[in-house]
Order: sequence, then structure tokens, then C-alpha cells
Amino acid sequence: MSEEKSLYDLGDQQRRIVETVWAGGGATVRQVWEAVSPNRSLAYTSILSAMQKLESCGWLEHQRQGRHYVYKVAMTREQAQQAALAKFIGRVYDGAPSLLLFQILRDKASRSATPTLRTLVDMKRAVAPDSHPFKSH
Repeated sequence: MSEEKSLYDLGDQQRRIVETVWAGGGATVRQVWEAVSPNRSLAYTSILSAMQKLESCGWLEHQRQGRHYVYKVAMTREQAQQAALAKFIGRVYDGAPSLLLFQILRDKASRSATPTLRTLVDMKRAVAPDSHPFKSH
């Protein structure tokens, strides 16, 4: 995909389609239709159109296998999560991940996660000792 895309860019149905294709490691339109609309409340052609649109936007790719097209997501789940997080930090925290981390650390509910966060920061420092652990790249 040429431009970083985020799960925030997708509507509910599109996100369900992408999640279904990820879960199966690839899927045909019929497989997605059966998973997304088990009671057949959505038309097959609606799912087909949505998948074609997702492909034209760079979310999905397809390969022909016999008589069917098998669709795969063009990015890994981790890449999509990273793009969504970057967009969220950009919008809510003015592009400063340190502000997000500060908010997490201030939150009483996340106090139990503090040792894990400390370990992650230490690991980041070990990998890149000269870089500030909260510096945006």
C-alpha cells in the first residue's frame, strides 16, 4: 500500500471483512459472506462490492485460484495496528507518544501494568541506547 492506512479509516462492515480475511489467512468472497452475514441478511453482491472497494483502496489483494479469487489483506495486523496507533497519537496527542504514555501511567487502572511498561522501556533502551525511549520517529 502506498499510503499508510489505518483501521480507523474503515467502516464497521469493512473492518469485519478485513478481520475475517486476516482470521482465515485469506478468503473468497463466499467465505467472507458466510462469516460476516451468517443469516444472509447482507447480499453476496454487497460483500463482493465492499471487497472490491477495499482492494481498490489498497486494503486487499487477490489471486486467482481455479475459478475463485482468494483475497488477502495487503498489510499485517501489526502494521495496521501501528498505523492506527500513529493516527490516534497524531490526532489526540498532537503526535507526541510521550503524552500518551504519561496518560497511561497516570491512569489508576493501569498501575498494574507499570512493571511491564518499565521492562518495555528498558528493552527499547537496550536496542537503541542513544535514542530517547519516547521520541517519535
